[in-house]
Amino acid sequence: MIANPSNAAPVDPSLAAAAQIPLQNFTLPTFPREAQSLKSLTLTSDIALNAYHTLLSDSSFTPETAIPPLPTGIESLTLELFSLGYPSGWLSQLSRRLPNIKDLVVYSQLLGGITAESQADAERFFENLRVLRGLHLLDVFAKPGFYRAVGDVLWGERDTKQQAEELGVRKRLLFLEVNFTFQPRQKEFLERLPGKELHRLVTPSLVTCTFSVSPADVTNDPQDPTNLTEEGKELASGKEEGVRTLEGSLAEKLVEALVKEESRPRGLKVLNTTLYTLTVAQFGKLLKAHQGLLMVSASIKEDGNAEKWKRDIRDAVIHCPELEQIEVVVVPETEDTSAEHLKSVSTDLVSSWKKEDIIELQEKCPKLTGVKVGLLRMQSVGVTDWSKEEDRSWNNNTEGRVKSK
Repeated sequence: MIANPSNAAPVDPSLAAAAQIPLQNFTLPTFPREAQSLKSLTLTSDIALNAYHTLLSDSSFTPETAIPPLPTGIESLTLELFSLGYPSGWLSQLSRRLPNIKDLVVYSQLLGGITAESQADAERFFENLRVLRGLHLLDVFAKPGFYRAVGDVLWGERDTKQQAEELGVRKRLLFLEVNFTFQPRQKEFLERLPGKELHRLVTPSLVTCTFSVSPADVTNDPQDPTNLTEEGKELASGKEEGVRTLEGSLAEKLVEALVKEESRPRGLKVLNTTLYTLTVAQFGKLLKAHQGLLMVSASIKEDGNAEKWKRDIRDAVIHCPELEQIEVVVVPETEDTSAEHLKSVSTDLVSSWKKEDIIELQEKCPKLTGVKVGLLRMQSVGVTDWSKEEDRSWNNNTEGRVKSK
């Protein structure tokens, strides 16, 4: 019998399409013959932190015996909460056991582990995923160089003739999602992000491309990898509201990757760059290069003039007549990032988006159904959220204290 992902009553293995397995070590159970119809597998770490280091340093551990043959029909794999990564050889063995993975979700962990050996093995893991079409990296941290190496794999630069013969020609990635949850308790959180490397993940085949940041759900869980350094030690804490974004030249590298001919996605429909701070000019450059977009979300730096800033954003948006959803995360032009100061200087940037502005946008983007504008996703400041109703009228679902009419 196999437990389903919702932890409901076990189901007949021959009828199960998905399985979720909590692991207290790195040894997987043997699947019954009847489980060959499985399409989705979720592995969730339930390893106590005080036992984690011992398991990683166990010299007698052998990945070949720890991971027995698995149902080869599995096409979706989720790896959750492996705080400090995996023993060297474990991930590459897992990828050999699951050669048909098309969708990979990795959540809340140090994917490359804490040693050079485990990071090299994580890179081999990606090299073996030859038919991967969707990659979702959610709160996945790593040592410097790891994301760049994954990018090299996605570009096929590490593929050899022998690999192509043994594993098949690599499929091209279609769906990319990288998200980090902003941790206000961690004063150096932004410095821990691989902002200098993420642009390397952009490839011409992408249909959706997301580099996003979400507000924190702050916990005191000592096993949460977002509360740990790369060496597994607890980080210092602070407190801020909402999100903060990567600024400066980091955004320039991402914009360049998204617009230059050799790397620009050819059929991009969904673009989210909220992890990076863009200027209005950079935002316009992106939309001009991807005029078939259906959804766009971006963090955009204000320039001190709310009305001009808004007009410039509208002028950028009209490059994409197929747009259905727009989200603007307002990034104030100030060095004081305290919540109280941000509230005092930037509320008008959110509240200035009136119904007439939305109607004007709709004239250029007739499929438009939603426009959302908020300050660094700070709920106490408020969010202007315009949505089209069934009768084609526009309704402002304003959250917080911001009011616009």
